[in-house]
Amino acid sequence: MKKRFAKQALSELDIKIQELKQQCQHQYELAKSEDQVTVMLDQAEYLDNVDDLAQLPDDQPENVKDKKYISLAIPELRMVDFKLNKRGPSEDETYALDVFLVKNIRRGNTVIEQIERNVTVNVDGKEIEDIKVLKRCMGRKGLTKFFDLQIDFLDPKTRYLDAGHSPQTFCIKNQILSGALKAFVGGHNVEVFKTLKANGENAQVSYNTEFDVWVVASKNVGIVVRNKEDLAKYHPEHFRFSYMIGMVWLNKIEDLMALDPNIVTQLKKEMAGKTLVAEFIGSPEHQHMVKYNQITLIFYAIVDNNSSDLCWPVDQALNFFKKYQLNIVKIESQGLFNNYDMLCNGLYKVFRDVAKSKIVDDEEGSVLYLVKRDKSGDSSKDKVLSLAKLKTIEYRVFRKIREKLRGYYRHLGSEKSKKGPEGVVHMFQREMNELIEGNELPQPIQLYIELLKSSFEFIDENPEPRLKLLNNQYINFQEELIQYHASKNQLSSLSSNLFESNILDKQDEITYEKPKEVTIVAAPNTNNDYNYFEQTITQPQKFKFVLFCPYGILNDANLKTFINENFEFVVAHNLNIEQVQNYQYNDKSYLIQINHIDLETVNQLSNFNSSEGLHNDIKFLVFGYNQMMYCSSFIQGVYKDQPQGYETVFKNRASLNKMYEDYLVIINQILKSQRFENFSSLKQEDLLTYLQKQVNTQQSHGDTQTRPQSIQEEEKKSYEVTKQVRDLNNVTPAEIESQINLLKNLQRSKKTVIVIIPFGITGSGKTTLRENLSQIVQEKLRWNFKYVSSDEIRKECMDKAMQNGKMTRDEAFDRTGREAIKQFDYKLQKTISDISKSTKTFHVVFVDKNHPKNGIAKTVGLIHEKIPDGVNLKKLYLIPRITQPYARYPLSLGFLMQCFYRLMSRENHETLDNSDKVLTTQILLMFFHLYIDVKFKNQFLQECSLDGYFNVPMTYDDQQVYVPDILGVHLERILRQTKKGDKPQDLDTIQKFINDAMLEQGKFNSISFSINDQLPYILDNLMNATEATKDDSQVEIKKIDREESKYKQGHQGGSSKFPLYIGITLQEDPEYSQKLVQLYDQAFKILADIEADQSYSQISKLAEQLIQESNHNMKGEDWKLPADFHVTLAYYKGMNEDKKRAIQHQFKEEAKEDIIVEAVVYVKDKVLTALCFPKSKCENKCPHITLLLKKQSAKFSNIVLEKTCLKAQVFNEIYEEVRDGVKQNNYKKANIKTGDKELDQVYFIKLQEPIVFKGVSKSYYH
Repeated sequence: MKKRFAKQALSELDIKIQELKQQCQHQYELAKSEDQVTVMLDQAEYLDNVDDLAQLPDDQPENVKDKKYISLAIPELRMVDFKLNKRGPSEDETYALDVFLVKNIRRGNTVIEQIERNVTVNVDGKEIEDIKVLKRCMGRKGLTKFFDLQIDFLDPKTRYLDAGHSPQTFCIKNQILSGALKAFVGGHNVEVFKTLKANGENAQVSYNTEFDVWVVASKNVGIVVRNKEDLAKYHPEHFRFSYMIGMVWLNKIEDLMALDPNIVTQLKKEMAGKTLVAEFIGSPEHQHMVKYNQITLIFYAIVDNNSSDLCWPVDQALNFFKKYQLNIVKIESQGLFNNYDMLCNGLYKVFRDVAKSKIVDDEEGSVLYLVKRDKSGDSSKDKVLSLAKLKTIEYRVFRKIREKLRGYYRHLGSEKSKKGPEGVVHMFQREMNELIEGNELPQPIQLYIELLKSSFEFIDENPEPRLKLLNNQYINFQEELIQYHASKNQLSSLSSNLFESNILDKQDEITYEKPKEVTIVAAPNTNNDYNYFEQTITQPQKFKFVLFCPYGILNDANLKTFINENFEFVVAHNLNIEQVQNYQYNDKSYLIQINHIDLETVNQLSNFNSSEGLHNDIKFLVFGYNQMMYCSSFIQGVYKDQPQGYETVFKNRASLNKMYEDYLVIINQILKSQRFENFSSLKQEDLLTYLQKQVNTQQSHGDTQTRPQSIQEEEKKSYEVTKQVRDLNNVTPAEIESQINLLKNLQRSKKTVIVIIPFGITGSGKTTLRENLSQIVQEKLRWNFKYVSSDEIRKECMDKAMQNGKMTRDEAFDRTGREAIKQFDYKLQKTISDISKSTKTFHVVFVDKNHPKNGIAKTVGLIHEKIPDGVNLKKLYLIPRITQPYARYPLSLGFLMQCFYRLMSRENHETLDNSDKVLTTQILLMFFHLYIDVKFKNQFLQECSLDGYFNVPMTYDDQQVYVPDILGVHLERILRQTKKGDKPQDLDTIQKFINDAMLEQGKFNSISFSINDQLPYILDNLMNATEATKDDSQVEIKKIDREESKYKQGHQGGSSKFPLYIGITLQEDPEYSQKLVQLYDQAFKILADIEADQSYSQISKLAEQLIQESNHNMKGEDWKLPADFHVTLAYYKGMNEDKKRAIQHQFKEEAKEDIIVEAVVYVKDKVLTALCFPKSKCENKCPHITLLLKKQSAKFSNIVLEKTCLKAQVFNEIYEEVRDGVKQNNYKKANIKTGDKELDQVYFIKLQEPIVFKGVSKSYYH
């Protein structure tokens, strides 16, 4: 009786796997013996009878299908090819969950049937063929399906956190790592092999002794041949790949025969019942991403056709391929491991190394083989436990470029291509950010983006042949594209042989040497920003958990009981991150459940960076967002029992669905931060298990204290010296005045000397800061201020040398270096020693000279030699305030470019003019490159014997500065070739950098920086530097003064002047002009369609011209731009003082907020106004942005909107639809009356695509 194999539905498997997860989710951490390890693949049944395998397509047609065809060369043989009846993600899911199919339906399966064919004729005269199977045998068998290795399996922070894995991820991890775990607890070692993942078509070759045939196959189609005459009979397209593979193989056999016929006989004997697995490479007709210099087969694995083993151990396969002179992929041993943690450490390193490799080095990526080395030493007992894939990020990037280009041109002219190349580039950038998150690229990301951008120009220049290349020969397309760039002098840093593999030229170099001892790999540091002090200070005894979970979801009694017993439990509607940070522990850990998530939540989280503050005790969790629509308590809560804070009343199920979809989008944004444990797709008991484990961990480690408390306190105090950067943009004039008075009246028991030692970047504005500092310290604080300038001293030496007229400026500069240094040292020490003669208590000395890290020690030594006794000395390192550091530098691209433009616009500088722009740029980049891998942390201060940082903004914030991608490409190439401390020598690229930078100078923000920009930061730094010591009796006086100052400010109104109005400006968005043009274009296109009037396109073009010219002052009868594009939040004129003060107290200057425009109101020939709904508190009844005016003032927008959009007005219904996100009506037209005027063509129009501006809050004084 035939054996039956009933199909298991994936839903049934999913339930079983959930149960299995509960049983073995801690096995990787706790297993001590082999019986405590579950290896799912070992438990799956293996069909060792080929007849049972042949039966599978009938028993599981949804999962397995076969294709049968009689051999064209040997008619008595029939081939049966088996494959999984799934594609794409469905195939991955099935192979992940169903290990029975993994074990039995390989990536390539062919059964050979010996058949007897009988033909009979029926009553209708038709021939009927009856086929009888006489014998079956396995013809060939490929490798099992294997998956990408995931970094979460290896990272020390996540390698044991299995509760959050989906069933599919859980199974993938089990397939890759559980076999190794079982080997370790059984006393065996595991060797890891990395093999090159060649980039071709899968090929398989076997030899069948029963029928004396070669079995040659692609992944899905196998054929049997004895010689080339047989092969020639397989001409149909169905056999195309198998035919080409067969031709290469038979050519190889002929080559071996020519050497020695006995070799082929021996080869057949050793290949009997085994399949050699290879890649078919080099065919110009079937190019992928890598180019090979010949059409051939390159081998990498051997599979036993009649065994459940995955394949031969890699070293044994290598010996076989070498023996018969077969091409092989690169093979490297990554080490021999004897425990699970060490294995994960090693795999983590391999993962990172492969990810950042170039295509030319590691091609598509690598395949990892985990091989058990039996503890007996008997190599016949060695076994391959699992395989896993690693892909190079660059390969995936170029593949994505190919997909984007093919997709765009395939849909050209359709709805899918309406956003044009810009839309493709935007989507590519977004996907790239996800793709490279946490990984490095061999080239700057800007380079790949520029490559995609210019691909459209390249194709459009000669569309027909280049599109043909794109679709059929992508490597050739890319090579021509790169040559095109080289001719345009745009991307010469990319080599045209980027895609050429040299593996076939290096066959003799591929060898294997067995590791002699166990490999030790240190645990990777996955928190690169941690330093010693942060780690010792922030090891928490308890945790704060922030649980994002919708209202009504947590209803499991066990979970709720556990939470209430073990946590200080709070439920809140919205997240207040400061409140969580400032929470003081009682006797329990803290858990706050947040019911609601919105964009403000995302903004708070994006601004919260645990590695930059002492808040590593906060853990974020997400749970239940896929259950919202199925949870009656959630729906009841939304409709009936709305908890406090729910302001939206949902009108219908559709609006609830809209909120549900929006939540999922936001949740996905949050999860990208990689700080979250995600339980969204799991059960409540999984969340309970996780929390129990955390509590147990705290209890077992909570009392451990690795360092004495007194030492920790001192380290913490020292560490906090570096945490001096605060956002002081919102400080009011009254607060500044108060702080000046406080500093002016400070009293100390001994002199305080603050020496400011600047960092070393030329053009950064040190001299401007020195002048501002001098004005503040001397005129406002009445302190003593001195400076020593190396540039001024050098100029004095140069002028003296040039007095006789025999020496040029350059010669004088070259010959006065030693004397200038001598004079500088003398003047610095004299300035320090003269402090003893002064009667003032507070002294500031500014050492105006570039100080890279290696130049600080000498200056510090000079100071210490002459500092008077009995003074309180503070040596502070001046650094710029930077928010977005570039690559491995503590400085940003925006900062560097502002320094560059300052240098280019310098006049009459003492030593470094800009007459030679290349030399000036070389010097700037040399100084910049000195800071590679430097971190302005506490460790830097200790190494340089400094007491703190003097952290002041010296350029505009990075987010206000647009740096074109091409400048980043040039810069990366220059710095990559430059040795630290040397001047860059790539003069061609430096000249391109200068040329491109000067073209962009007009678009760059103004680089002037006033004293008012720096004043609050200077005062704050001075306040930190003058903190009272234990000997000072002024500690309490300072506190009293501060409180008194605040009291006066609050009760007397202070001396600050209220602005005319406050609002959110759009003009800080670097792309605001482009977005405005898009907005005009959408609005007037819709109006043109409504009225069938093409004159609206002329208004749109005029608006675009005004934007491009920044023309806000156009006079006459035509359309004009408003003076400023903003949303007014509060207009103070006519408002009483108490209300002004209350609003101003809550208002935050320069706060960032996205302004989303989804609709406009248009009054014909009078005004165009955009509607928006800012999150900031707004006094305006209808928040808006005036876009265009004609013979009207901006106030006219207010009049029209209040007459049309408020309650009971003509546009109120459609206005509320936009506010609530309901997509129904697209526009509405009305006639209205304002005063005595009739307005007969007023439109409310919904935009087809929302426009999002990056707004910044601002006070307007005129």
